[in-house]
Amino acid sequence: GATAIELGDRFHVPVSGNISGVELQALATESILQDRRLAITSPIVSTAGLAVLAGLMAPDVGAP
Repeated sequence: GATAIELGDRFHVPVSGNISGVELQALATESILQDRRLAITSPIVSTAGLAVLAGLMAPDVGAP
């Protein structure tokens, strides 16, 4: 498959940086064949994580 940057078939992934669409499809196929799935967290853990992030990103109230 084509992997030229000019074609715009590039995807940013956390570990590998930018990869082509062909590589992304190959990695997805490999994950399916090896029966690797995404781990889903509970709603409580997700809500707690979002609350922590919101608290860290909120501007300081009453700061000079």
